[in-house]
Amino acid sequence: MELGGTAYVAPPGTPAERVRILREAMTKALHDPEFRIRFKKDTGATPTPVTGEEQEKYVREVPRDRDTIEIFKRFGTADPLPAR
Repeated sequence: MELGGTAYVAPPGTPAERVRILREAMTKALHDPEFRIRFKKDTGATPTPVTGEEQEKYVREVPRDRDTIEIFKRFGTADPLPAR
């Protein structure tokens, strides 16, 4: 699965009830028919929302070794990425 877009992140220790409220609100907004129409109009793409639970799973699976961390740091710079 390829992920893109924006991940919304709450800090560690956020109370479970707040996380639940935020996830429900985001799910409701992303599935609103008006959002889907506007997203398609603005981007030309069909929205494919990822749930908070799915995002959490993917974040937990991100490798944490030093080399991978250094590559991720480069995404936010103008430096070229290392050769494959």
